[in-house]
Amino acid sequence: MMRRPGGFCRPATGPRVASEADDFALDLSAPFDQCRETIVGDWVDLNQHMNVAYYMVVFDRATEAFLRQLGAGRDYTRSGEGTVFALEAVVKYERELRLHDTVRITTRLVARTGKLLHLLHTMYHAASEERASTMELLLLHVDPVRRRGTPWPAAIAGRVESVFAAHRALASADDAHHKIRVRPAT
Repeated sequence: MMRRPGGFCRPATGPRVASEADDFALDLSAPFDQCRETIVGDWVDLNQHMNVAYYMVVFDRATEAFLRQLGAGRDYTRSGEGTVFALEAVVKYERELRLHDTVRITTRLVARTGKLLHLLHTMYHAASEERASTMELLLLHVDPVRRRGTPWPAAIAGRVESVFAAHRALASADDAHHKIRVRPAT
């Protein structure tokens, strides 16, 4: 279990599939649900609620946990084989979060191409299960030497397809309201 100030990402209890790409099983929970965070004092502003900047921190931690599952986390970046850049983020704030509140963050892979991932993170107040915030995120796989978008390596692409197949069942009419659009590769 990975611990850090304010929260943790834990192994999920959902369906898992072993993969040769990594030494851990791929979490096929739909949605991906491994992150919990507790609002700490440094994250609270003069209004006595979580400052907007720390929503980004929490969503970034959820992104990292999701990318780790794909084999594209920090170890992958450190290897020099590739990295992931954020191209666009759309955040919606729906419920105030206060000091010591605990939140649960789920992640859904909405769309993908050979280079792009469109994620939808949803942050819930853990005690009430009320939705507190959402973030749409567009990520690009990048060659770290050329600093240009490049296709996912085969092992990661396979994991992306497995997760996308599991998450496709979560598609809903609300998807029409997403701000980020990913065109299928031609």
